[in-house]
Amino acid sequence: MEYKYLLFDLDGTLTDPKEGITTSVQYALRAFGIEEPDLEKLKPFIGPPLQSSFMDFYGFDEEKAKRAVEKYREWFRPKGIYQNAIYPGIEEVLSRLKAGGKVLAVASSKPQIFVEQVLRHFGIYDYFTVIVGSELDGRRDKKEEVVEEALRQLGGEAVKGEGTEEEHGLGSGNLAAVMIGDRKFDIAGGKAHGLVTVGVAFGGRGGTGSCRCGLCGTDGRGIGEAFDAMKDNGRIKTTQESSFRKTVNILLPFLIYFVVHDLAQILLAFLVNFSMGAFGNGYGEFMTKNASTVSGLLNALSLAIGMAAVWPMARMELKWAKGLG
Repeated sequence: MEYKYLLFDLDGTLTDPKEGITTSVQYALRAFGIEEPDLEKLKPFIGPPLQSSFMDFYGFDEEKAKRAVEKYREWFRPKGIYQNAIYPGIEEVLSRLKAGGKVLAVASSKPQIFVEQVLRHFGIYDYFTVIVGSELDGRRDKKEEVVEEALRQLGGEAVKGEGTEEEHGLGSGNLAAVMIGDRKFDIAGGKAHGLVTVGVAFGGRGGTGSCRCGLCGTDGRGIGEAFDAMKDNGRIKTTQESSFRKTVNILLPFLIYFVVHDLAQILLAFLVNFSMGAFGNGYGEFMTKNASTVSGLLNALSLAIGMAAVWPMARMELKWAKGLG
């Protein structure tokens, strides 16, 4: 089946809004007597509906959260919206996808007026056939609702198709549209309507070492790299190479462990023989009596070296889980 309709999240997927959103949240919190100098702690506000975030992260009740959103917009409208940057390679990828016959849409929980303003600011507005965001009064702020409206505007053809994501290597669903985003809300919003869901792993809110939602990359070009892996005008390709790569990633620490262990054993045997010749039998007797201890140390050293080789991958996996969590 062909995936012709591509729905993109905005924040963290097309653009990096970190500075603008976090400083706007900081401004809003200050209005309620809360000082938060560390903007990194405010990154979870990027993506989810703002009102829900103020309630979840700072215990605001609904009325207080609504007032916090109003204060947020006092900073965001004139300043925060421009404290933003388009990810490298995004415009190039959008241009190529559109030229290849894909129908592009934006499905964002950000108010639509701001979504359109950001897209125009970065000169990518015209790539999208449909642009859907939430309403300023709080309506349609859930991702499922945004995706539903985007699909409605795209028309019935966007929700037709045969086959499943399992057949294409990505999960479960049978629609001709794909939801692309960087947070669990994007994935859940797409899956709520049976879409293929694809997670991006750039922007510092996920990890580039995991493709659990289908898409990796260190910047916006990751989207292009993922769709370069398609064949037959849009069919997602599951390759032996990707399976081989996954197998190598799993076996790599064990391979390193055994190689390091065997090399250490060989080196140790050489040193024992050399030391016995240089220092006499006393040294050899000492090594013999403490053979189990020496062997344990060698095993621990080999294991540590093996794990060090895969620690970057494990660290990225944890970042990815946190980014989507």
